[in-house]
Amino acid sequence: MSRVKRLTIGIFVEHYDPFVSGVITSVKSLKYELEKAGHTVYVICPKAKGYQDKDKFVIRTPAFSTRFLDNTTVGFSTAAITRRLMRIKFDVIHSQDVFFVSLLGLRIARRQNVPYVQTIHTLWGKFFDQFHLSPIVYLLAGPKFILTYLRMLGWRDFRRVFWRPRHYESKRRWTYPSRFIWQHSLTMANQAQVVIVPSMHQRQALLDSGVAAPVKRVTNSFAPFQPQPSILDKPKDGRLRVLCVARLSSEKRVDVLLRAIQKLKDNSVELVIVGDGPQKAELLALAHGLKVDSQVRFLGLQSNESVRQIMRESDVLALASYNFDTQPVVFDEALDAGLPIVYCDPKFIEAVGSDNALLANKDAKGFASAFRQLQDPSLRARLAKASSAKAKDFRSSHSAHQILAIYEQLTADS
Repeated sequence: MSRVKRLTIGIFVEHYDPFVSGVITSVKSLKYELEKAGHTVYVICPKAKGYQDKDKFVIRTPAFSTRFLDNTTVGFSTAAITRRLMRIKFDVIHSQDVFFVSLLGLRIARRQNVPYVQTIHTLWGKFFDQFHLSPIVYLLAGPKFILTYLRMLGWRDFRRVFWRPRHYESKRRWTYPSRFIWQHSLTMANQAQVVIVPSMHQRQALLDSGVAAPVKRVTNSFAPFQPQPSILDKPKDGRLRVLCVARLSSEKRVDVLLRAIQKLKDNSVELVIVGDGPQKAELLALAHGLKVDSQVRFLGLQSNESVRQIMRESDVLALASYNFDTQPVVFDEALDAGLPIVYCDPKFIEAVGSDNALLANKDAKGFASAFRQLQDPSLRARLAKASSAKAKDFRSSHSAHQILAIYEQLTADS
C-alpha cells in the first residue's frame, strides 16, 4: 500500500461499536488497513448508550434511539460537534451511509474544501419497505430532514427528493418513505467526487437512476482472523451443519431456511442461526410449529470474532436473502473459512460462482435440494477448495488498496 502521503481521513457512519453489522465490519477492516499503512483515520458515528470507546480516534455525535425503527440509533449534528470536527484538518471525507451523520460529513467536506467520497452499501428504499412507520417518526425526522436539506443541499435537491426515481422497486405506495429514501441516496451520491459500491448490480442500479458522479465497485472484504477456542460442539450423528448469519428480519427470509429443514423430513441437517432482529420471536415460534426445534440453534447476536470461529466449525453457509442485499460481507468471511455457499439471488456475482457455491431456487424446496446435494462429502470438498482459492481476492488489504488509490487521486487533484 502506498506511503506517498500520509492522509487524515474522516469516515462517517450511522452505526458503530457495540453494534454488529456488515457495514460496521467493512468500516473496521478499512480503518485497520489504512492505519497499518500509516494514515490517520477518524470514525464519526452516533453515541451508543452505556458504551465507552477505547479508540481515541472514534468521535461520537449526539443521538437518540427510536423503537419505531427497531431501536435504531439516529445520530445528529450540533454546533459543538461541528466545531470539534473543524479543528481537525481532514484530507478526505468518506461517508458510509446516507443519513444525518453522513450529511454532517458532507458539511465538513464542504467547509474544509476537501474531497467527499460516498459509499452506498445498502439499497435503502428496500430496507425501509419492511417498516410500518408511525406518524411520530415523521414528526421527529421530518422537520430536521427539511431544514437540513434546505441548508445543505438547497431548494433544487430538496425538490428532487419528491421526483419518481427511474430505477425503483417497492411493494409500497409511491408516497411511502422508501421511495424518498432511495431518491435521497441518489442525491447524496451526486454530491460526491466518487461513489463506491460493493457490487456490479448496485453500480448499475445507480447509473440507471441517473447518478452522474463516477461510480466505482470496490468489493467488501474480510479482515485477518486468528482462530479462537471452539464455540460449538460437533454436529450430532454426522449431521450437515448449515450456518446462517443474518439479521432476523423479513428481508433476510430466514423462515425459508427453516421450512427447508422441515422439507428434508429427516435429521440429516442442523441449522445454526446467528443474529438478532424483530422477527426473532416469530422465527422461534415457526421452528416449533414446523417441529424442527431439535435441528435448529438460535445463537443470537455474536461478535465478529465469534462468527468467524463458528464458520470454521460449520459445513455450509446459507443466505436466503433475495433482491435485497448488495454483496454480503458474510460471503467474504465464508471464503476465508473455506465454506461452500448456498444462495438464491442470481444478481450476486462477487465471491460466489458455480465453482464454490450452489445457486438454489428461492423457495424452501430449492434450499432443501441444495442441502441434500451438499451431504455429499466430495462435492463439499470441491466447493470448499474453490472458496479458499477465491479468498485471496477478498482480503481487506486488497479493497483498502483500491480505496486508498481513490483517496490519493482525489487529494492530488484538489
